[in-house]
Amino acid sequence: MGNDGGSIPSRKLIVNFYASDKAKEKGKPFNAFAVCALSNEKLNRPVVSDYRGQLFNKDTLLEFLLNKEYLKNEKLGHITSLKDVVELNIKLDENKLKCELTSSEYDIMSNVLPKFAYVVPCGCVMLKNNLLSLLSSTKPGEYATTRCPICNTEFFSRDVIEIEPDEDELRVLEKRMKLLETEGLHHSLKARKKRKSVSGEKSAKRSKIKSAKP
Repeated sequence: MGNDGGSIPSRKLIVNFYASDKAKEKGKPFNAFAVCALSNEKLNRPVVSDYRGQLFNKDTLLEFLLNKEYLKNEKLGHITSLKDVVELNIKLDENKLKCELTSSEYDIMSNVLPKFAYVVPCGCVMLKNNLLSLLSSTKPGEYATTRCPICNTEFFSRDVIEIEPDEDELRVLEKRMKLLETEGLHHSLKARKKRKSVSGEKSAKRSKIKSAKP
């Protein structure tokens, strides 16, 4: 624990985080379902994901969130609370990943793993092609709605997040996030806290003072 009551990330976690990042840059095989994108340790449930489709062990991410100083770095600056991630409904056991929609199982250590995606806000994970087939039957547009085939939660077509996206898909996800910010929403679709203006805070204080007078 730190002097401020927060948890200080271990040197091992920090080193592993940058090691995994360098491995991606060099083009080395990096399976999103095999390891936590933050610690480079084995991915275990509960699993959470950010708007970029990166997967994290929830416990590891919580440890890093407790240390607000570390959140100022450019790699994780977009994650400031659990509202910036979605907990996934994922069937991940040992080295097997199961698509709950088709009941198909995949070896996460394989280099030919098909693309998966999840739905916001429910977090249900399934094969991306299955989701695209579902969306093809809806009206085109970011605000076209349909229901998750697993849990029946309604969602917008824009809220399908590819896991470990390529550069083109990542640009789409970046555009989505900017749109959500203009709507006052986090990646999880939970509302952002509205910041009070200085004049607003002064008015609130004056109101409290007036109400306190007999």
